[in-house]
Amino acid sequence: MTAVESPGDEWCTPPFVFDYMNRQHRFVVDLAATDQNTLCEDWFTRERDALTAAWHEFNGPAFLNPPYSNIDPWLAKARNEAARGCTTVCLIPTPNGERVYHKHVFGVASEVMFIEGRLAFIGLD
Repeated sequence: MTAVESPGDEWCTPPFVFDYMNRQHRFVVDLAATDQNTLCEDWFTRERDALTAAWHEFNGPAFLNPPYSNIDPWLAKARNEAARGCTTVCLIPTPNGERVYHKHVFGVASEVMFIEGRLAFIGLD
């Protein structure tokens, strides 16, 4: 693991959260998953790097619960892919004034939804 990675980077999205968003968007790809925790029929892992792929070529909405230890490149990629027509729904931590949110989310995203309370993510074990 590199210095910026965290064991929690591979935790799974709680199914009730994914199911709620999936009912609205019908995701075609999970952009940051493992073979064990993917929530879509197609997915990317560390080895099959989504940051180097063309998300818009999937012809449908993408789900992204990025590694929180290094969120900036994921939000930058989502912003770039949005310009190419890809809808990406990102599950990200609540902003606390960090520049990355002002750069890639506020004033850029078509919708921002806040979840009250803290989510309990599902560990790999």
